[in-house]
Amino acid sequence: MNELIAFILTGGAVAGGIVWVVKILIAKSIDAGVKTYQLRLDKELESHRHQLELMKIQYSSLNDKRGVFIAELYSMFFELETALQSVTTIFQGGEWSSIGEKDKQLMEQLHLVNAYFEKNRILISDNLCAFIENNIKEVESIFEKIIFAKSASSWEFVDDLPIVPVKKTPTEIWQEMDLLARNKIKENRKELAEQFRVLIGVSITANKKA
Repeated sequence: MNELIAFILTGGAVAGGIVWVVKILIAKSIDAGVKTYQLRLDKELESHRHQLELMKIQYSSLNDKRGVFIAELYSMFFELETALQSVTTIFQGGEWSSIGEKDKQLMEQLHLVNAYFEKNRILISDNLCAFIENNIKEVESIFEKIIFAKSASSWEFVDDLPIVPVKKTPTEIWQEMDLLARNKIKENRKELAEQFRVLIGVSITANKKA
């Protein structure tokens, strides 16, 4: 009987020892699994942080490029407006009717604005691109009409009427284009400036609405 009891106690101790060992092994396995999982999470988190930092740098660089583009394009539009007014102004006297250096300078400025805008249009929205394109087209339209008026002023007249019939006299076209250059084109530039301010977050109007 004593031997049976001893055997049972010994078996129980062995079983208890086995259970204890199993528990330790399970605990260590779980700890190892948790540590491995934690390490993988840490690596993924670090990777995401690195990608986020790269995105911040890229976004900052994009904003810097956009800011430079906006400032330069606005300056070029101001120069374009000035060049246009030098061609259309009614205060230049009789020389307005001849195509000269001022017209060439305006053509060059138009080319520069167009080229710079097309090169960087990826930096701004389609709506803003359309607005800029419309502004350029209006300047081109005024210039074309001025060139037409200059040419018409040299036509031969019969009974005070040009050989090629026109609805308006060259002087009337000139005066009309002068008003457009001094008013409409200037308004367009101011509207462009406001849209640029909204884009870079310094618009007073946008801040009031917010």
